[in-house]
Amino acid sequence: MKYILYGIFCVLFSAPLMFGAVEPWSLAVMETASFALFFFWFLRMMKTKQPHLSFIQPPLLIPLGLLFSIAVLQVIPLPPVFLKTFAPQTHSVYQDIALNGGTIPWSTLSLYPHATVLEIVRFLSYICIYVLTLHVVRNKDSIDFMTAGILITGICVALTGIFQFGSSHKKLLWFREMQYDWVSFGPYVNRNHFAGLMEMLIPVGIGMCIYFLPPVRNRYGHKALLSDFLTHAHSNRLILYFAGVIIMITGLFLSLSRGGIVGFALAMVFFGIMLLLRSSTRKKGWIIVISFFIVLLSVSWFGWTPIVKRFVQISRADGSAISRVHHWKDSSEIIRSYPLFGTGVGTYEYVYPRFKTIPSRDKWEHAHNDYIEGAVELGIPGLFLAMYIIVRFYLMMFRVLRQRSSAYSRLLGIGGMAGITGILIHNLVDFNLRIGANALFFSFLLGFTLAVSHASSGNDGQETLLVQRELRIPLKMRRVLIALVMTLCIAASSISVLAALAELYYNYAGGPLKESPESLEVKRSVLERGSRLSPLDARFPFALGNIDTALQKSTEAIGNYARAVLLNPVNSEYHLMLGSAYVRAGDAQKAGQYLHLAVRYDPLSFQARKDYASWLISQGRKKEGTAEMRKAISLDPSTSNIKNCIAAMVINGLPPEETREGIPENPMALMLHGGYKERIGDTEAALQSYIDALSTMKKSGSIKSDVYYKIGGIYEKRNQMEKAVAIYEDGLKELKSDVNLRLSLAKTYETLKTHQKAKEEYEKILALDPTNTYAQKKVKELGGKQ
Repeated sequence: MKYILYGIFCVLFSAPLMFGAVEPWSLAVMETASFALFFFWFLRMMKTKQPHLSFIQPPLLIPLGLLFSIAVLQVIPLPPVFLKTFAPQTHSVYQDIALNGGTIPWSTLSLYPHATVLEIVRFLSYICIYVLTLHVVRNKDSIDFMTAGILITGICVALTGIFQFGSSHKKLLWFREMQYDWVSFGPYVNRNHFAGLMEMLIPVGIGMCIYFLPPVRNRYGHKALLSDFLTHAHSNRLILYFAGVIIMITGLFLSLSRGGIVGFALAMVFFGIMLLLRSSTRKKGWIIVISFFIVLLSVSWFGWTPIVKRFVQISRADGSAISRVHHWKDSSEIIRSYPLFGTGVGTYEYVYPRFKTIPSRDKWEHAHNDYIEGAVELGIPGLFLAMYIIVRFYLMMFRVLRQRSSAYSRLLGIGGMAGITGILIHNLVDFNLRIGANALFFSFLLGFTLAVSHASSGNDGQETLLVQRELRIPLKMRRVLIALVMTLCIAASSISVLAALAELYYNYAGGPLKESPESLEVKRSVLERGSRLSPLDARFPFALGNIDTALQKSTEAIGNYARAVLLNPVNSEYHLMLGSAYVRAGDAQKAGQYLHLAVRYDPLSFQARKDYASWLISQGRKKEGTAEMRKAISLDPSTSNIKNCIAAMVINGLPPEETREGIPENPMALMLHGGYKERIGDTEAALQSYIDALSTMKKSGSIKSDVYYKIGGIYEKRNQMEKAVAIYEDGLKELKSDVNLRLSLAKTYETLKTHQKAKEEYEKILALDPTNTYAQKKVKELGGKQ
């Protein structure tokens, strides 16, 4: 058992340092190690010479098993009639890709089985760690070892973050470049997840500090008090644990994680309430106050301003807090659509775009609320089952802590409960349980808290008060069970390892496709090998389709894109590329169907709407096409996008005089459309677009001078100088200090021979810009004419 204990510590220690175990390679290491430890423990238990097998009956195993079963059910192909009855929205998705009323094959409840299978493997590894912890953390030696392991892990991870905070290096662990624009802290890509780990570990350390607090009394003065404290047997361990706690809390605050700080503070409130419930611990709660006081001093060394600013940002209208509330509302629509079985574990990021209501270029892989995301992916019954596990855990702990007289077991149990409480509160605004290392520690802490709170004092000859079972299993049956468990562990590990290897192939073959045909063929062979390792991963056939498109292999591209759609039918990009491939192949019907599905599964995608609008226009459906184009431009009215949309309308057969129908009431879009009309010589349409743009600007209260130049310029070219003067004067009512607008007005007055007014405008220009040499020159010239 000792080697299993050491193994658990190694897995727990390494997981956070592997960048939080969020990448396929680090997950493969973590999960394979967990399965290996579980198998060796099971093998040792089965190899005993005793006729009866003795083992602990893990609490919560039945509801955990039921939750696991729901996830497994999601990847089992089911008949269409079952889906239509119990998961109508899921059935509708498969009906969408069965074009022309085709037969729907047996399909899974998960809308992306590959993601769900990987999550199942991960969840199984967490259950293994939970069960192992209950069995190996049984006596004081093992508890002391694992508690020290928690402290060592927390200190090492916290120190990396503190040192990084105090240095100019922003790389992960000082050597790895950040792939995305995240705010990292320590080995974690996201500072909030670093804070999540600290929330779980700190309360356990505080529990040990309170336990080791020596019972000294101030009878003979402060010197005697200090002497008694320093000479006490527990003082050295108290100082060590206390220093570790201070380091971890300091790291937590310096991470600037608002959810982490609030979650930890509420966890400490819970800790204090639990201490107050018993007279023997009621007076020891002051150590929490001292910890906070020392942390205030240590954080003050770095400055409190960044922390205060982070909390002030919550009230900003464009802040992440407001954005999350909108995403939670959108996610609630997913729950209403898939209430019974969910969309499949791990599928949130693929399903969410269909229900998103706020345009954004950010990709939301998680709901930033583990409870909402759990309801989306597992359905409402799955969420209730998960909540039952949590409630059942607290009820068990309250019951056992009332009965325990051992301060050691009580304080560690309270510390574990407080750590779990902190992360559960933090998960209301984050997704810590989707981070490999944090979820691993959460499952370990569940088992650790139950184990230490039920650890026997030794007086009754038992190591634990948890329910223990004895089974008489014949030798042949034991061999069968060993083979079954070994097969299960190898299979689960293989899925994880093969997915990690496939990821290497995928990354190797990534990059631009503007290469020679020979290089593309090499990438193609690499992707095909990766696809064989992970056949359910839709990214491989999609990437192969992109290469086929670059190589102008239309038939092969359609086949690969279709396979990607079958594997992940809610991915808008896959539908978009398949529809585009059918456009190139000349199959207008299928092209339209898939382009329409691309819009359905991501209605806020500019590219999907633009391509669908282009197809509609090319098919002569001008009214529908221009309506879609207006929506596309409204989603992302950047200069390049608007120009592309105007070009797409013309290229796909829309007469230039009808392009205005595809332009929304957006100032920039109207201005660019006016510029296009002006370039092709249609000044009347250009003028109308500019006037519409000006009207829109006035309604929004954001007026730019360019629109006045454009309108005035057209009037001047037409020799309609009075109208030019009127538009410039109107502009100066809104933009009184615009020098260039006054300059245009002054020149127009000169053209009209209204020299006095021209001179007045030039003088106003000099009042705004005394260094304007052109205005100085004109004032002199016009003065002479007078």
